[in-house]
Amino acid sequence: MIRQRINSRWEKRRKLVRYYAFVAIVGAAKDCRIKVIIKEIEGGSKMFWSLYPSWKVVADDAGNKHKALFVGDHEQD
Repeated sequence: MIRQRINSRWEKRRKLVRYYAFVAIVGAAKDCRIKVIIKEIEGGSKMFWSLYPSWKVVADDAGNKHKALFVGDHEQD
């Protein structure tokens, strides 16, 4: 169910909604990833929906896992 404005009022309608996700690799060293989300409602055009970092899970020397947005020395990049 999505809300749509029809005849000057908001109504809930049942429509098919599709989301498309694209991953972009950015940075000079190509070590930072972001995700772009596009939303398409049935019968409508595609629209920008969201942009967020694509985290990568890495393990340190002790074997502890944590999330990292980039790899390498961020201060010098």
